[in-house]
Amino acid sequence: MSIRRLFVMGLIISMMLTGSVFAMDNVSVSGGTEDQLRELLARVLVGYGSPAQQAEILVAGVPDEAADIAIVPEGAVLLGSVRRTGPDMFGPGMGSGEGSVTEIFINGGDPAANYQTILDELSAMDSMEIIRSELNNPGGFNPSINGYGNLCQESMDRSINFDTSKMPSGETLTTIRVQSPLDAYMCTMDGQVPDVIDPMRDVIPSLTPPAGVSIDEGNSSGASYYGPQMVGISAHLVTDLPVSDVAAGYEAQLEAAGWTQTLSDSSELTSVTHWTTTDEKGDEWLGIFSLMPWPGDASDFMANISVMPAPQG
Repeated sequence: MSIRRLFVMGLIISMMLTGSVFAMDNVSVSGGTEDQLRELLARVLVGYGSPAQQAEILVAGVPDEAADIAIVPEGAVLLGSVRRTGPDMFGPGMGSGEGSVTEIFINGGDPAANYQTILDELSAMDSMEIIRSELNNPGGFNPSINGYGNLCQESMDRSINFDTSKMPSGETLTTIRVQSPLDAYMCTMDGQVPDVIDPMRDVIPSLTPPAGVSIDEGNSSGASYYGPQMVGISAHLVTDLPVSDVAAGYEAQLEAAGWTQTLSDSSELTSVTHWTTTDEKGDEWLGIFSLMPWPGDASDFMANISVMPAPQG
């Protein structure tokens, strides 16, 4: 492998490990053979997605479907790209089925010029809409100019965002990302997208506290969490009932909503049940409902319900 090729691949590793935040002077790549370097790159990518997803690195290149957005401004150089494909790329309910995300890494140029060049060329494409864009220059003794843009192209069913920043060291780093199918939440000015399945709203049913149970709204108002493969809601339940009675009250509601229990495990203080359910589109989901003592007050319970897409195939 040539020194240049080793350098470029090593630089991509450094950018992934540092999140493209630090300048090249702040990272180093040394030692190893070409095979070891390739193995390290593959290992780094493994941590980005589920085992069902595929990843590839293109050194000094981009996938064919992203070639038109790989805009390299004057004075900059294309380092390469990382492409990830597979099912449920964007979390439950968000473009289920096959999806792809490509990150394009560019170094050099001037951040203000990079910002304007990329924004102008992208916005000139058919059906491309600028959702948000801004160029910032905070000033001060050591200014760090940066710009970003979010755009959507319905005709190609893809959303694009980019950022370009000048580091304190003077190095300019630019990243362009493209996602397909498009991110419907990102592609609206106000973030309200009624046509997109929100698992927290549509897959998880509305649950009413059973008789003898109340929800501590001041301490827990249905806090939600969201991850690449799971979405859920938790609440602080106030009650004098035993865990078995509280669980029975909620489990009856899940069954009435069409959920099917597949596993149950309980003790004197805890209850965990596993479920399956099918949404209006016919997609299958896995659910977990649990009760455990509330931290600091074992007489109350922390209730948690979460859903995730069922494995494909």
